[in-house]
Amino acid sequence: MNSLAEGDCLKALRRALEREDFQLEKFRTESLSDSPIGYMGRHLSLIATVRIGEARRDVRFFVKTPPASGSHLMYLDEMQHFQKELDVYETLVPIMTASLPKGYQLPVPRCFLVKGSSKAGNGEYRRITTEDLLILEDLKEKGYRMYDNMVPFDLEHCGSLMKSVALLHAPSILLQKTAMDRGKGDNFNYIDGTFRLARDTLLTNTGGKMQRLGVKSSVETMTAAVAGLWPDRFGSLNKKKELKERLWKAWEELSELSKPSRTYTNVLCHGDLWANNIMFKYDDEETSTPASVVLIDLQLARFAPAMTDLLIFFHMSTTRSFREEHMKNLAVTYHNHLREIVGKDLLDQLMPLTSFLDSMEEYGLFGKLVATDWLSFSLNSEDVAPMMEEGGSDGEPPDFVEKVLKDRGEEVLLNAAANEVYKTRIMESYRECLEHLNLWK
Repeated sequence: MNSLAEGDCLKALRRALEREDFQLEKFRTESLSDSPIGYMGRHLSLIATVRIGEARRDVRFFVKTPPASGSHLMYLDEMQHFQKELDVYETLVPIMTASLPKGYQLPVPRCFLVKGSSKAGNGEYRRITTEDLLILEDLKEKGYRMYDNMVPFDLEHCGSLMKSVALLHAPSILLQKTAMDRGKGDNFNYIDGTFRLARDTLLTNTGGKMQRLGVKSSVETMTAAVAGLWPDRFGSLNKKKELKERLWKAWEELSELSKPSRTYTNVLCHGDLWANNIMFKYDDEETSTPASVVLIDLQLARFAPAMTDLLIFFHMSTTRSFREEHMKNLAVTYHNHLREIVGKDLLDQLMPLTSFLDSMEEYGLFGKLVATDWLSFSLNSEDVAPMMEEGGSDGEPPDFVEKVLKDRGEEVLLNAAANEVYKTRIMESYRECLEHLNLWK
């Protein structure tokens, strides 16, 4: 288990306080909640007591460390999620921040310490160790909070989010221009390699054991759950066989969609944009309009068309009727915010509105299929039993390999029977995907 050293705490404090004239009296870590709140690592609170002159105060940080489970670490070694987040904060966030025009700020938590080099000497990711960690600002301490993931997003929160997503994507557009001005700018090749370490390993078929196991789990879970939810339509052996075969093909199609595009401009995408990875701050607790939006958990960042981020969010965090009424207009809102940041001429050159909206249709499968899998184990309420309930009380997450990478069809059906909201959300997601695949007949 990770042991945070005094030196780590001092480095984080110097960067957070932006001064040296303080004395660290003591520090401790504690779990953020009675149950785990993340899938890919331990999430802890670091409380440091410092004295500056005669004043004494506590400074709080948010700490992420790898899980302790052997099989979970093996999963992360192949999928590279934790290492990728280290690299995003250590290398890409400074580059992206520097590219933004004056007055704009990247909508991610401030990072005060990256411990453990994210890359091996040959430029590839090295093996993860339990001594690696990230120390970030404590957003909750600053008044940020999550949106209830069981409640679909409303129009106001979606509109506020579009600005932050545009801010995240804008540096890629600006860096693309800088590269083009130098006579380079190979966007398909991660802007001449700048974003190469943000290549996707989760949805793209890498040939790895864990990636393939994830697809197998997704296919078997949806097949079993769909057969149980609509036995008259999909309960027969022939129907289940047909469904399973089409889902395997769909995930192969998704693998191609997850790669950088040669048709649409690629940007550094968040990759996991849904309720639990978005934090809102409100100027007035009585108002429902967010004043600020920050995007957290960058472990699934990928270099791909911008629309993939929006589609994951909409299909994970809104209802189908909402999408039919508002999704296109919100995509235009996002595009307008992006234009304000990078300029009309550059955006018209690299991501014209017509092309951007065309990608919504071409990547339609992306959000629909991802949501069928991720929603099944992400939605959480008192009467829904997600695999997160089975982690340790010290913030240790449940073993992802044991709890998620398996046929979870029966668990989906039990949760659907226990909670009407879960049932409505998962059935809506399944049906929309089935219709897209021409399986709803």
